[in-house]
Amino acid sequence: MMTGIESILLGFFQGDNKITPESKYKNKVDLAKSVLLKPGKIKYMVGYPQSSDPTFYVLCETETLMEHTKDWLNCALPRFCCKYARPCKEAEYPFESVLLEQWPHGFLKVAVWSQQHTQFDKDKYRKFIPYAFEQMQSALEEMISRFESSPVIKQDSDKSIGMLIKGFIQAYKDNDLDLMELHYREIISRDDLERRNKDTLKFMFLEKERKWSTIVCFAHERNVMSQVISSGVVTAIMNALVYQSCEDEEALKSFEIDWPSLYVSAQEFCPLLTITPSFEAESDWYLWAILAYTLNIEGFAEKVGSYVDKAWLNSLLERDTSINAQKVMLVEVLDTSNLKHQEQTVSEVLNYAQTCHESELMSLYEWLEASPVNIKLSIKAKVPLRRLWQQVELNVASFLVVGTV
Repeated sequence: MMTGIESILLGFFQGDNKITPESKYKNKVDLAKSVLLKPGKIKYMVGYPQSSDPTFYVLCETETLMEHTKDWLNCALPRFCCKYARPCKEAEYPFESVLLEQWPHGFLKVAVWSQQHTQFDKDKYRKFIPYAFEQMQSALEEMISRFESSPVIKQDSDKSIGMLIKGFIQAYKDNDLDLMELHYREIISRDDLERRNKDTLKFMFLEKERKWSTIVCFAHERNVMSQVISSGVVTAIMNALVYQSCEDEEALKSFEIDWPSLYVSAQEFCPLLTITPSFEAESDWYLWAILAYTLNIEGFAEKVGSYVDKAWLNSLLERDTSINAQKVMLVEVLDTSNLKHQEQTVSEVLNYAQTCHESELMSLYEWLEASPVNIKLSIKAKVPLRRLWQQVELNVASFLVVGTV
């Protein structure tokens, strides 16, 4: 009579994923059996369905744990080897049905990049697969080990971090400070969100509390200009700078502003304010226009012209602040469309990506990922550059957690 594990193995390694006892891939069955026999809430198996990409199947005890594991994996996995982890709640191949019988809430799939994506020839791709598997398995095992030694999922909460962040952002848009605080306290108590993302939410919360001096102090404490900057942080800092120099929105509209004081405080954040802006809220464009005019940023009027009232802008341009006669240049977004993938260029893009605006992250990351694999391997062989690449991957994963809810 078959055990539960034997039944899973028999059902999984058949059909499009069939491995016979004589197969050279029999070690995949042995690996799956040893993992399934281990105690723990997160398990995995390796599948290589015909006409598809080699794939890790990650199996979690609950749906909540699966959501958290997806976020952890997308931070931990080597992105040059594989795609992002994605949840599956329906069988895409018949052999996957046996997994849904045991884990009806679904499972995660993490696939190795296809031969077409890597642009390897057949022989090189055949050598790449075991290397990719080794890297992926190492990251997966480390993630599982960390979880098992220190589980961080709160048993009294059935909300994923994504749901909590979505609730927080909606409360922010609705100016509901009480609901913001409720979601914020739950979010910061979790260990499955990077500190930078928690900081962004804190900046947004402080902004709604109108704690301007606290925002500036927190920006100093976190040294925000040395990292990827989010829209929430930029908006909070702009509010803090402007409203420390004028009383309220009415004073802002009528330009009753302490211009010398605003110039001194804005100078400190000049690198952040000279990044080409991309705001959603109209109010942010007004704040940036005030600060850009104060700092004398070249060409700012053309940037804001479509987003603010023209009469108001003309009135702003007539103000004589008599502060800064020297023009400050706006830092344009890096255009990678015409850049060639050479090791020096890839290094420069990696450095730029460390302090870019979060809206640039995905396009920069996609360009980096499109680099020939031989350049990627050469870059990652150098410890400082490997750390920069890993930081980009972490930032992208964090942006996907917060930016897509």
